[in-house]
Amino acid sequence: TLIYATGGPYLQLQIARVGLDGSISKTAIADERFGNLAVSPDGRQVAATVYGNQTDIYLYDMESGESRRLTRGGGNHHPEWAEDGDTLYFAHEGSDEPQGVYRTSTSSAGFEKSLFRETKSYLVRMSANNLAAMSVPGEGGLDYAVVDLKTAEQTLIAQQPDVEEDLGHASPDHRWMALTVDASGRYEVVV
Repeated sequence: TLIYATGGPYLQLQIARVGLDGSISKTAIADERFGNLAVSPDGRQVAATVYGNQTDIYLYDMESGESRRLTRGGGNHHPEWAEDGDTLYFAHEGSDEPQGVYRTSTSSAGFEKSLFRETKSYLVRMSANNLAAMSVPGEGGLDYAVVDLKTAEQTLIAQQPDVEEDLGHASPDHRWMALTVDASGRYEVVV
């Protein structure tokens, strides 16, 4: 005998716009099990991680709500737009392809190029000159690097053993990064 209680869809979330005055307006995008979101440079589309049998990235039109699946196979998450408004970078794991950061064109199907083959790496912010802040596995936790997405050159900027760095945000010129770190025994924001 199996006894269960029915409920609402698990983690169904809604994508909405929030104005500078705090006003919230709904979009035409249907509720879904959303994860990470990235708005296109022109503000017309949003790339979103959607959790289902597999984790994939979908592209949504902000006005009509129409959607299109961009990735298939494995786990795909943490989308970030390039300045051209067509290229999308994302983290990939769990298929025949190695884990790492990949890119695709929003007008094609499938992965176009592997950028990094590192375990559990993902982009956290991008700038207009194709530089990105990226979390990378380090000694005892996550570290951060600034990566040139054209050359794949990366410069580690936060690499303290046994210190967890998280929630990194790069300044627009990529000269500074704000991070939360637990070096003092509690999370604090450092630059």
